[in-house]
Amino acid sequence: MRKPTKLKEIQKLTGRVTTLSRFLARLGEKAMPFYALIKQGEKSEWNEEADKDFEHLKRTISKPPVLVAPKEKEPLLLYIAATPQVVNTVLVVEREEDGKIHGVQRPVYFISEVYVAYITRKEIPEDLVEARRVIRRSKAFTVVKGELYKQSISGVLQRCVTPEEG
Repeated sequence: MRKPTKLKEIQKLTGRVTTLSRFLARLGEKAMPFYALIKQGEKSEWNEEADKDFEHLKRTISKPPVLVAPKEKEPLLLYIAATPQVVNTVLVVEREEDGKIHGVQRPVYFISEVYVAYITRKEIPEDLVEARRVIRRSKAFTVVKGELYKQSISGVLQRCVTPEEG
């Protein structure tokens, strides 16, 4: 993958990252520096820090986790992590594996979204498709007394926690 140098190329990169974020945990968080470059518009400048972030992104993409299909009536675990920029959710199953003392958690589905900026400050991504998706999906989230909550299907508010709290 060639590093982007122009604004249009950076926009294409973030569009691709958005697509891949459905399959890779916390990918939206790793792409935040590129969204910041887009926000700067034509004045954006690709620098050494952007190079470092791009190389880190390429390493992340080159080693994706393997998603597994859940089995019927198999319990699923839901983890939600939130940072000031991104909400991450992963659905996992815990299975016994040879040579392991404890069960091993394998991902079934990931969601990594840039909701919080929209919910708190009504900031939307530059990419029109991503902007529509953030607006639509952020409706399930709310901020109460400075803390992010996701409303479950049954209407119960579930507090989103950081990985350190989780």
